[in-house]
Amino acid sequence: MRSLWFIALHWLHRRALDARRRGQRGRHLGWSLLAGATVAVTLVLALALVVVLADLSWLLAAFVGVVALLPFAAPLLLRPVLVRRGWVRAAAIVGEQAAGAGADPAGYGLVVAAWAQAVRPSPAGAAWVRARLTARGRIGDCEVTADGLLALGDGDPRAARELLASVDLLVEVHPAARELATEALTVLDAEAGEWAAIAARASAPGRWPATSLTFFLEGCAQRLTGAAGAPSAGELRARWALAPGRRGTWAMLAAAIAAPRGRAAVPDSNSNSNSNSNSNSNSNSNSNSNSNSNSNLRAALARHAALHAGGAVTAAELGAVAQAWDQALAEPAVSAWLHERAGQLGCDAGAADTALRVVRERASADLATVAQAARVEIPAAAGHLAAAIGRASRHERLSALELGFAAWHDRARADAALPALAEWRQFLALRAEYERAGASAGLELRRLAFPHVFDAATEVAVWLWNRRDEFVLAHALFSWLAAEAAVVGDAAAIELCARNMSLRVPTRT
Repeated sequence: MRSLWFIALHWLHRRALDARRRGQRGRHLGWSLLAGATVAVTLVLALALVVVLADLSWLLAAFVGVVALLPFAAPLLLRPVLVRRGWVRAAAIVGEQAAGAGADPAGYGLVVAAWAQAVRPSPAGAAWVRARLTARGRIGDCEVTADGLLALGDGDPRAARELLASVDLLVEVHPAARELATEALTVLDAEAGEWAAIAARASAPGRWPATSLTFFLEGCAQRLTGAAGAPSAGELRARWALAPGRRGTWAMLAAAIAAPRGRAAVPDSNSNSNSNSNSNSNSNSNSNSNSNSNSNLRAALARHAALHAGGAVTAAELGAVAQAWDQALAEPAVSAWLHERAGQLGCDAGAADTALRVVRERASADLATVAQAARVEIPAAAGHLAAAIGRASRHERLSALELGFAAWHDRARADAALPALAEWRQFLALRAEYERAGASAGLELRRLAFPHVFDAATEVAVWLWNRRDEFVLAHALFSWLAAEAAVVGDAAAIELCARNMSLRVPTRT
């Protein structure tokens, strides 16, 4: 009964904050008043019970008072004291008693313990949380959130971001745990300057519940990106005043207030670089058209060498280098010069053609390596060399995807189980590789890869469901496959995934 009461209280609080994030001021006020009245009634009843028990025993009254008030006092203890000091076990105990712990107090306790570990990392704390995670058995959003926070404590923000973002795939929903996942993601994005990602999550409050810190950072993101519905300067100051860590976020508040609401979006730097690169390549080709044969070759070599000078490499730069090589190697004067040099050196008649082919192959191979390292695709319109590199890159990526998913499938078929969180991490790694390949090579590669991916992932999901009772993970795989099947237009896969997703998923919520 006590748990149901606090679940209802947390639900009212969430409804109020979600209404505020959507700009529904009337609903926000109504839900806030209802939540406040519920808290007041709870405290009055608890106080009355303590007074009645005091006549029987002060010790009993004190015990009941602590038990009754701890759920309300937990937020005052967790962030400012237990989490900040890295007291992992104490944070877990208090977290389990918090009003927002919901139907799975142990799960939320693990999340706040991992939160404390992320703030003040220690080998003993990490080992304790991981041991508790292993003992929990099957996993859901609490376990994935805790694993993401542990990765943050281990100094691996990339893995932390991937794990925390993946809770959106899971059908099991612990609102309080997801609040912390959203907050950690938002802080990571704010530190990296990824304001657009924060604003995008703010537009989906049902999927990404917010803490007061998240709510403030979302307001900053909306102002900095010029998003619709950005808060006024006064409202943003109010959010800042209600959020923790005000000293550390003061500069962020000032920067967001300085950015006017509804400003025009910043032009995409890629589009500018494309136009600049194209204009540069055109001007270079015009200026070089009257030069001697070696100048085009030297220009191609110089552009190629510049790729290895350091810094980020864009698709436009790779395309410009590929065009430069096409232009240089297609020059009749270059071929004539090579034949002349071959004759001077006493080489056979085919030596010049062989040299041209070797140069083209080595330039192509190196550009493909640079493109793969930068995770960009050379535009096929950049010329013959770019088209050849694109074909080779798509073939290589398709082969790598098939091998990765086949190894995953073979391990499941052999019943070689990994810990559930390791299984989830492997899926996320394979999914990320699949999505990177699709983003670079386009829908064509996704359609080629999907049948193999679908067969392998479906077998693994069935294995997770039937043999390992990892129902939440299996459902997440089915959901992802259904979304991909819709993208590539595979009707049979959509139908099978729909049947699998219709199964009731046992959860802890």
